Amino acid sequence: MLKNKLKFPVYMVNLENDVARRNKTLSRFKQLEIYPQVNYGLDCIDNNFNFSDYIKYAGNFWGDQECFKPGAFGCYLSHAYYWGLLLKTDAPFALIVEDDVIPNNNAFNAFQSVCFPSDFDVLSVNDKPYYWLQNISDKRPGENSNCDFVSLSDVLVNSLELELFDKKIPGMGTYGYIISRQGAKKLLNILENQKICMGADYAIEFNSLTHKAVTRLRKLQNQSVLEKFNFFLTEAYLPNSNLVLNTYIYAKDYLVSIDTNIPTTLNHHYYISKQVFLEKNT
Repeated sequence: MLKNKLKFPVYMVNLENDVARRNKTLSRFKQLEIYPQVNYGLDCIDNNFNFSDYIKYAGNFWGDQECFKPGAFGCYLSHAYYWGLLLKTDAPFALIVEDDVIPNNNAFNAFQSVCFPSDFDVLSVNDKPYYWLQNISDKRPGENSNCDFVSLSDVLVNSLELELFDKKIPGMGTYGYIISRQGAKKLLNILENQKICMGADYAIEFNSLTHKAVTRLRKLQNQSVLEKFNFFLTEAYLPNSNLVLNTYIYAKDYLVSIDTNIPTTLNHHYYISKQVFLEKNT
């Protein structure tokens, strides 16, 4: 097996039939002497996946929704596979990317000397939260600052308070992040016990909200935002302090961005009712 320059595992989410995407992205990483491990993901659209499989993980709240996305759920389970895979190794953390990314070569080279926060569960290293940060000047580290990472929870709430997202709460993106062993354990625990099954990025994002952040969210005047966070603002949902994710954004640069020239084949189809989903998968 080829040795990664990063000194820790790199996993890539890819669907089996996406050969061109896989080869193109692997070739890009090869130029950096990085060799991602690929295990084929689940699209949850084909006839091998049915509603009983979904409901086993989704629980009452998400299972009772009128609309849901099996494709997004398949992506979630694909990421969860790698969380479990990390725990089968001795590695302290791993980089997980998706198969439509462009690595930022200069950022990867500089990243070799970065010191990670000692308590981190997840480090976002893609360009999406990085650009959120650019709109919040008081949260950006100065040019000579030693602060390479900032709290995702703080950046998300600050952005919502400043109404930078309008009525839409964007997902942080899971096309590039580093996860620790402790973070993997927490997310698998959440998947199994709290059964919060949406896109993997929202699972990480919402479960990174601290109790202090939730208190600030409740004070927002934007009702459309509050409605989207409604379930996560209930006392019944709020996890104990042992399950809140310590998630940070790499603030110096981003390691990967999306290749917008690659059309997505991960179909996040909406199914308007359970019956439509059942009929399509029988």
